[in-house]
Amino acid sequence: MSSQITLFDVASKSGVSFSTAALAFRNPNRVAAKTRERIFAAAKDLGYQRNPAAAALASGSEESLGHGRGTPLVFLSWEIDPAARNSSDLFERTRDWAGRLGYEIRRLELSVVKEPQRSLDILYAQGATGLILGATFRWVELDLSRFAVVRCSGFNESSGYHSITHDVFGETVAAFQKARELGYKAVGCILRQHEPTIKDDLIRHGAVLAALSELGPGERHVPPLLGGFYDLPELGSWLKRYDPDAVIGFSDGDLWILKEQNCEIPEKLGFAALHCLDHGRNCAGIRYEFDSLARHAVQQLDHLLRFRELGKPDRARDTVLSFAWQDGASLPRKI
Repeated sequence: MSSQITLFDVASKSGVSFSTAALAFRNPNRVAAKTRERIFAAAKDLGYQRNPAAAALASGSEESLGHGRGTPLVFLSWEIDPAARNSSDLFERTRDWAGRLGYEIRRLELSVVKEPQRSLDILYAQGATGLILGATFRWVELDLSRFAVVRCSGFNESSGYHSITHDVFGETVAAFQKARELGYKAVGCILRQHEPTIKDDLIRHGAVLAALSELGPGERHVPPLLGGFYDLPELGSWLKRYDPDAVIGFSDGDLWILKEQNCEIPEKLGFAALHCLDHGRNCAGIRYEFDSLARHAVQQLDHLLRFRELGKPDRARDTVLSFAWQDGASLPRKI
């Protein structure tokens, strides 16, 4: 029995958090005497014995935790554009973090699977009970009731699950304000809405309207461009009509699209991206942190599996990650 008991069981029985239970074994003097005695009594009643994984966790070493012990997980995605690498990049980071916790993760790409539910059933039969919903914008009805599920930013239709997401509103406003701080007076935003429109599109639009509402009556208001991802004629017309001196693009890919439209960046037009996938110094904007997204998703899923929380929860938790700005040559201070 003792080999099946984990420190999470001890924490639950003694009515304390996992971190408090771990601290009681790692550094007993840092835990109140009564609490420590309650934790040790619960451990004794349950027959708990520390093992290498628990010891690694107590010491703070994530590299050798081995929680999953080879348990398979599923990374579910539907890549819109075969040339895009959003899901692939996220999957690679997720596989790395899953491996650190002892899990094996397999990718199920819905765009190439004829019978998604059957494929999922086969993975379940092979022992997979944890599921990460990757950057997926299309959806088919699937029975996920047997799985612990965490969804990542960009997954739209399957609501009601615990999620890891970026601060879409905050980072959009921050990019607009940063351009203003650097001296740009006519900041325009290329929001490029998805088809069909997803929740994040609406949040970004609301953030731009909020930022514009802070401008004074004598300042230039450039309405955002809400077209599709590859509507170049509409982009050209928008640039000609409103003549912005800086553009906030959806991603760093817009930088090259603007240059192909003969925009002189940064000489005559500043540019920053809401999704900087390239963390070099060429493009300014919000760093898109696949690694942070993957780490939190795997850790959340590990928690759900430990407590056997399967299917849709009664109340979903949204974990909103902080964002970071990166300076770049595309948005220099305006003189």
